Amino acid sequence: MDAVKAAVRVRDYARAAQLLKPLAEQGDAEAQYRLAAMYRAGQGVPKDHETAFRWLKAAAAAGHAKAQYNLGVMYENGWGTDPDPGAALAWYRKSADQGYGMARAKLKEGVAAAPPKDAGGASPRERLFAAVRDGRADLVEALLGEGAAPDAADDHGRTALMEAAERFDPERNVRFSTYATWWIVAGIQNYILRNSSIVRAATTPKQRRLFFNLRRLRARHAARFDGRLSSDDREMIAERLGATVAEIERMEAHVARSDQSLNTPIGDDEAIEQIDLLADGSPNPEDIEVSASGRRARSDWIDKALDRLSTREREIIAQRFLAERRITLAEIGENFGVSKERVRQIEGRALQKMHATLSEYIDRPDELFDV
Repeated sequence: MDAVKAAVRVRDYARAAQLLKPLAEQGDAEAQYRLAAMYRAGQGVPKDHETAFRWLKAAAAAGHAKAQYNLGVMYENGWGTDPDPGAALAWYRKSADQGYGMARAKLKEGVAAAPPKDAGGASPRERLFAAVRDGRADLVEALLGEGAAPDAADDHGRTALMEAAERFDPERNVRFSTYATWWIVAGIQNYILRNSSIVRAATTPKQRRLFFNLRRLRARHAARFDGRLSSDDREMIAERLGATVAEIERMEAHVARSDQSLNTPIGDDEAIEQIDLLADGSPNPEDIEVSASGRRARSDWIDKALDRLSTREREIIAQRFLAERRITLAEIGENFGVSKERVRQIEGRALQKMHATLSEYIDRPDELFDV
């Protein structure tokens, strides 16, 4: 299951399909279901209902509730197989028995008879899809803009159109073309957002509106040669969209250019990559040497200060300040056979001696040793 989740998280659909296929061939029901969904929608693989049907059937036979429901949908609509309402009903029941809500709702709704085909072999639903899709071709083109993949977007729009057909309620007195348009817009917009950048640019409804409105307004107002918005343009757009200039600038950074790899070669000889030009935040060799030299100098000064102390004074200073665990005055007094107050006096005299010695080398010895 972990391997399937890792494969599904891959943003490249073709790569995800390559990772899922060996898992599906090994009998992993979740991988079979996911792979079937990709073949059904044409994500990363050629759209193929027959292959999708084959993988769904394998996953459904293994007891995968979602696969059982979707296999029922395939049988009901004749996708990848001949329409078979009886088989559709049987798979819906198996899925519902496992508690899958959509299967239960489908059983309450009832399974439709096999849709009739016209002389050209297309069902009424397929002809309806084609009519709405063709009538919204200008909408799809406007949503895509520059740099998007029309075929992939059309697949997402068609999937959204199928969802609209499943959810459409004629009793609400709403035209199907209007209802389906909203589903198509949502499907294509989701595709654009997922594929515009590795970094998610818009996660809230407000950010989504800003993302798409800024794309449209930027194309209208960015009349300069470099295609960037001026300060006046940003202020005008911010006021029009009800956003701050800072929000416009952040979103413009996502909209203005696509992601670039740090390994992109630079120059004609391609000997340098973009990553080679990034500043290294770690200390440079000169700073490292200066720091090491300073530590050595401070260590030498402290050693010279300790050399001017008596043996007992040096041991007390070492145990109080230079040991890994700072020993108390009482413990030191017990070791030397004196009171802790006497140890305090010896310590104070030793620190004064060290302070005087360190003053010969630096102006503020307190920075090295707390006296």
